[in-house]
Amino acid sequence: VAQLDPTFLKAQVAQAEADLDKAKASATLAKSQYDRAISLFERDMIAAADRDNAAASNEQAKADLKSSQANLDRVKTNLAYATITSPIDGVIISRNVDVGQTVAASLQAPTLFTIAQDLTKMQVKTSIDEADIGKIQEGQTAQFTVDAYPDQKFEATVKQIRLAPDVVQNVVSYSVILEVSNPDMLLKPGMTANVTVIIQQEQDVLKVPSTALRFRPSGIKKGQSSGGTTGYGQNNNHSNGANAASPDSTVHSRRPNQSHIWILDAQGKPKPVPVEVGISDGTTTQVTSDNLKEGDAVITGQEGVVQTNNQQVNPFMPRFGGGGPGGRR
Repeated sequence: VAQLDPTFLKAQVAQAEADLDKAKASATLAKSQYDRAISLFERDMIAAADRDNAAASNEQAKADLKSSQANLDRVKTNLAYATITSPIDGVIISRNVDVGQTVAASLQAPTLFTIAQDLTKMQVKTSIDEADIGKIQEGQTAQFTVDAYPDQKFEATVKQIRLAPDVVQNVVSYSVILEVSNPDMLLKPGMTANVTVIIQQEQDVLKVPSTALRFRPSGIKKGQSSGGTTGYGQNNNHSNGANAASPDSTVHSRRPNQSHIWILDAQGKPKPVPVEVGISDGTTTQVTSDNLKEGDAVITGQEGVVQTNNQQVNPFMPRFGGGGPGGRR
């Protein structure tokens, strides 16, 4: 992916090769002198000191030959480093160096290129609040959207739950890594994602608007109309601020509870129906009891009612009317 100027390195290789040839010649000469000294010593023509000097010169020549060979290997390695190759097959997503720029060697190597190995398989890093991290498990299904395609949901799987906490202004969260397939290359590195981790889901169930569980006709106190315990379907919906490193996270949980819903009877009058509720996504809530049938008109609001009990009324808030039917999903 890059090439450093090899001129100086090639000169070093040439010098090392010449030094190696010189060392080979010196080693050959030293070996000949040593063999001659041995022969002369055996015929008592030279002293033992001369023989020992020849032996030492021969060993020194051998050491010089090894040193020259090692130096040649070193400069050849440096020359090979001048050609920078990618350790993986992938796509260059950023380049931090230009042609002709000086690259200084330091303890911390500079980043020249950022290479993505396979953009068809990507990861999403999201932050989960400490109150919800206990509900997250590896292998769970997640969905997320990105600003580039707001109407499209992408499927992902929880790959890793990191144990190191992230503390920002005394708020503790944990990083969760999602794995997602990107065969159409729609997702790009660094995109912001709004993530929903699915804790539990139900298929083909009766559902009602969550506002129907909170509705009470004017003048009716909580628990008065149904003669029993009145509760509300609960939903834990936690969101975190989104950025490129930590996208939004929403966790849905199931907390079944007893509640009641107001419907219109045959005479068109409000009638309370006790129900048992299941999971909720904040907009709709599952009804697990048989007191309500698909198609029943449920009441979600009442027109022309002024709020009391020291509650402030926003004149710009819309007024909700009745008639939101239950349905299945």
